[in-house]
Amino acid sequence: MVDSKSEPQNKELISIETLDLSVRSINALTASGIKFVDQLESIKETDLIKIPNLGKKSANQIKDMLSLSGIDLKNNTPTYKSFSNIAETFDELLDGKFNNNKNILINRIFNNHTLEKCGHEAGVTRERIRQIESKFFKVFEKKINDDYLTQVAKYFDFNSGINGFIELSEIGPAYTNILKYLMPAKNPKVFLNKLFKDKNLIKWQKKKKEYYFFPHDSISLDELVNDNELMLFINSSSSIKLIDSVRAYCLINDQEKNFDYIFDMIQKKLSKKVNVATLYATTQLKKNQTYISIDEIINFLKENCNKDFSSQKRRINNILCSSDIDTKNDLRNLHLYIKRG
Repeated sequence: MVDSKSEPQNKELISIETLDLSVRSINALTASGIKFVDQLESIKETDLIKIPNLGKKSANQIKDMLSLSGIDLKNNTPTYKSFSNIAETFDELLDGKFNNNKNILINRIFNNHTLEKCGHEAGVTRERIRQIESKFFKVFEKKINDDYLTQVAKYFDFNSGINGFIELSEIGPAYTNILKYLMPAKNPKVFLNKLFKDKNLIKWQKKKKEYYFFPHDSISLDELVNDNELMLFINSSSSIKLIDSVRAYCLINDQEKNFDYIFDMIQKKLSKKVNVATLYATTQLKKNQTYISIDEIINFLKENCNKDFSSQKRRINNILCSSDIDTKNDLRNLHLYIKRG
C-alpha cells in the first residue's frame, strides 16, 4: 500500500500494483491504460464505475484504498453542467434546440422506432436520423451532471434492484418527474441504453408488465430462476414445501420484493414437463419417506406447483419404472432436465 507520509518524489512512477487491490481490479485498470497511482487521482468516481470489467464492488474497493492512502477522487459535479435532473434536461433540449425533431426523437428514444421508420416519418435518410440522435445525446451529456449516475449507484449499495418506473423515479432528485417520459413509453430501449447500459451501470428485464432494473454486474431474475444455485438450495432445504424454500432463498439473497415473481417462475419451470415434475416431487418426498405412490406425487405437485398431473398417471409410472430415482445423481439430473427444458 502507498504510504502517504513518505510519498516518493516521482509520484507518477508509483504503480497501482503497490495498492492492496484484487487481481480483477488490477487487470481492469491496466486494460484501461491506468498503470500508476497519479492517473487514479485525476479520475472521477463515476468514471471509475464505467471502466469495463471492473464492477461496482471493485470500484468501491479502489476508492477506499485510495482514501487510506490520502487520495480522494475528483468531484463528481462539474460546475459547467447546468442540469442535475434527467426530465428537466430532456425538457430543455426537446422544447429548445431539438424542438423541430421532438416527435421523431421521442419515437426513437422512448418507443424504439427504427432509424428507417423515423427517417420515413421525417422524410430524411436513416443516416440523418442517426446523426440527430447522436447529436442529441452529446448535448445531453454536456448539459447534465453526474448526479443521476451517482444516485443510482448509491441506491444499489443497499438494494438489489429497482422494480418498475415508479420506483426508479423515487431513487433520488435526478429522477423526479422522469415518469412523464417513461410512463407513456412503449419501449424505452434507446433511452435505457444511452443513459445506463452503455455506461455499464444498469441492466434490465421485463418482469410481467413492468421493468426490473439491476446492477450491471448482477444477474437478472430470469437468470436467477435458471441458476443451479437456486435448485440446489431447494433440494437441500429442510422443508419439502416449494414456497418455504423459495421464500428463504429470497430472504438470504435480498430478493424479498421479487418473491412472487421468482416463485411463480420456478413453479412454471418445475411443472413444464412431466419428467422434470416427477423427479422434483420424488426428490422432495424422499426427504421424509421411503415409499412414494403416484397419487402422492400428483398431490404434491398440485400443492407446490399449482398444476394437476392426474391425467399423466401412466406417464409418471413409466418414468418411475424407467429411472433410477434412488441414485445420488438425482439433484444433478434434475438440473440437467430443467436446462434442457
